[in-house]
Amino acid sequence: MFRTLLSPNIRLTMHVITVLLVIVVFLTSSCLAKASHCTCAEPYFPETGNDFEGSRTGDGADDGGLVVYLAALLPNTSSHPFSMTRARPAVDVAVLKLHHRGIFKRDTIKVIYKDSACSTTTGPLAAFNLRSARRVHVFLGPVCDFALAAVARYAAVWNIPVLSPGAFAHDFGMPKHREESEFKTLTRMGANFNSLSLATEAVLSAHAWEKVNILYEVMGFPEIMENFCYLAVSAMVFYSKNMANRPYDFHLFNPGNYDPEEMLVDKVGLKYSGEFFYGVKPGRREWKGNLLTHIL
Repeated sequence: MFRTLLSPNIRLTMHVITVLLVIVVFLTSSCLAKASHCTCAEPYFPETGNDFEGSRTGDGADDGGLVVYLAALLPNTSSHPFSMTRARPAVDVAVLKLHHRGIFKRDTIKVIYKDSACSTTTGPLAAFNLRSARRVHVFLGPVCDFALAAVARYAAVWNIPVLSPGAFAHDFGMPKHREESEFKTLTRMGANFNSLSLATEAVLSAHAWEKVNILYEVMGFPEIMENFCYLAVSAMVFYSKNMANRPYDFHLFNPGNYDPEEMLVDKVGLKYSGEFFYGVKPGRREWKGNLLTHIL
């Protein structure tokens, strides 16, 4: 299911949409309107000499236009689904097309790519350095939750928008208007564990399934993100309060200690197994067989 959500075409589309929405934000912001009271960041004018490790698209800033800096914090690996090698072409193409359409006229978009390494240290340090050098108006990423959490917290203080196709954990979904919200400038761009939990709850209610047992592996899908499955189940635990009328349980599956079939017998057994029916008409049900609990 997770692999389907993160197919190459969907990942590419999410990155393109991310860049396009950033452009809309800046076209309507006071920064591009050159307002003197801009609080997100002062307008940056082009500098001579060093190009600051960025990819410069277009030359409209040479006649006094503004330079808008987009800081892309992405893992520089080939295996990660949100890696720089996969995301950078989409970002560059989107920015190039916008310049060719003349949307920015004299202004220039400059994308600066930094390796987040999916690290709670490397990603935030890159964000700090860009902020100190005054080379960021918006962050694209990080996409790994643990790196993103720190950057998004700092960005809320700096009043810099953050757009990410990551941010899977349910904590990122807290409403922005709440005082306790830590990620006030973060926009999540894709499917996340909040929507997964709500969809699961809707399926359970639609089929009147009253007994729930979730078996999960903490280190599942390491190529996507550290503790991917753990964060998914954490969201389901958070939303389990909405399943008050259903007995539910969560069990950690360790492949090194448990055989899958033994796990099902031990943790699922008769308590959570059962029979399922296809409804024909109200009041008429046709028995079809045992519920295959191992599909969990």
